[in-house]
Amino acid sequence: MPSTIDYARELDRLIELWDKHRQWNVPVARHGVNVALLNAYVAHSVNLARAVRVLDGVGLTFESMSLVRSTMEATVTASWLALFPDKTPDFTFVSAQEKKKTLDQIVKHGLADGGPGLEQTTRFLEGFGGKAVDPEGRWLKSRFESIRGGDQLYLTYRILCSWDHATNSLADQYVEKVAEDEANPWGLVLLDQAASRESWLGVQSALILRAQMAADMVLTKPRHRTQLRNFARRFGVADSIEPM
Repeated sequence: MPSTIDYARELDRLIELWDKHRQWNVPVARHGVNVALLNAYVAHSVNLARAVRVLDGVGLTFESMSLVRSTMEATVTASWLALFPDKTPDFTFVSAQEKKKTLDQIVKHGLADGGPGLEQTTRFLEGFGGKAVDPEGRWLKSRFESIRGGDQLYLTYRILCSWDHATNSLADQYVEKVAEDEANPWGLVLLDQAASRESWLGVQSALILRAQMAADMVLTKPRHRTQLRNFARRFGVADSIEPM
């Protein structure tokens, strides 16, 4: 992506474009659950972008990366749902499995009785009929790899995870190595803010562009195709989402 672009301005323009997205007029063949999930993940991605802008604006660029990673998960899943609506039941089945595990643990520890949520989730799982679940519905990595260019994006995602989770890579950002001496035998200076000042606005802009492409491609009459293609041209990225 070009380094000369003002990505703060571009991201603001993408957010403004999404705020104009008011109606989901989709073909009758597309299931409402698929559209509901798409809306959730695209809207969440854009709202995370609003927060990334705030953090970047106050110099917390490294810390904003955690939100970029979360955006990547939501954007890729939205793109996958747009491409493969027939796999939506597999995705909701796996989500329900995880929800039931959590509710079962809540009941086990005596925190609550599970309420109607546990009953509804159990009924939903029983109604699935024991069919095999598509790997893309179960694994985020498989969703990445089902989309053209997703394998490279997944590598970026793994790098972000190494900085976002409690790993040595994260800790390294809060330490400066200096010469060892008697007063500082380890040669370490402890920092209260990450050393990295790299902005993630460019990556976030590309992700928000992708998320809005996913939303636009399922509409009966795409609303922002021309604008989104213009963004893609300026960013130097693909102007469509394609399966592998």
